[in-house]
Amino acid sequence: MKKNAATTVPPLYKFSLVAYTHDATWAGIAAHKCGISVQFLVNGKWTELKPFITAEVLPLEMVKVNYTLVGARPTKLHFVNTTPNKIDGWATTSVKVEVNRRLATCVAEGGPKKFYWVKDDKLVMDIPAPSPDDPLFTRPADIPEVTVQAGSAGAKIETLTSYPYSFVQQADGNICVYEEGVPGVVWSSGTAGQPTGQTELVLQGDGNLVSYNEGRAVWASHTAGRGSGPYRLVMQQDANVVLYSGDQPLWATGIVR
Repeated sequence: MKKNAATTVPPLYKFSLVAYTHDATWAGIAAHKCGISVQFLVNGKWTELKPFITAEVLPLEMVKVNYTLVGARPTKLHFVNTTPNKIDGWATTSVKVEVNRRLATCVAEGGPKKFYWVKDDKLVMDIPAPSPDDPLFTRPADIPEVTVQAGSAGAKIETLTSYPYSFVQQADGNICVYEEGVPGVVWSSGTAGQPTGQTELVLQGDGNLVSYNEGRAVWASHTAGRGSGPYRLVMQQDANVVLYSGDQPLWATGIVR
């Protein structure tokens, strides 16, 4: 069976930026004059400004915001004061990066007498590299989808990835969706326990997605003849796996996170 080329996209880096407000009474930002944004240095270029503080922040309060960057690990961050008068600012004692709800790297660590004042837009911090096995630092590029034309020989699928989710045809016959770092499966076809032999998942040119064991169909999406193609199987970033004909969804795992 002819194997169709999968689409390759740049890797996505998903992480949380966490900062703790200083304990002094002047350290927070009042609701009527709040505004701190951040930008990241990626591949030598600064990203556009992204919101960080958009509501009132009190002393000792933690601020945590999730970000997704494309292409490479960020190496620096730049806090920007977006309060109207630039007189008021915000003070933080520590800044950290978390991946999958765990510490990836510490950007800055201060204390009662050592803090970082965001007021004049000059606060730029290095982001140290996490350990080499951390997903923020290094992992395979996402291959989130496979496309076949109507009437073609189809495409064999082993794994589709859209970090942190993977759609996998297993050797035991089960088809599963996994979330990296989270035990168990997000979704499965419930077809484990097939006889030892060649197992393959094929997106066919008739629009049907079929799992075969030694040439025998053990699972299918039952979408043959629906739509006119091209047919795309996509591992989406929301954990859902969807089979499309053009832009029309034909089948999905139905799990959305």
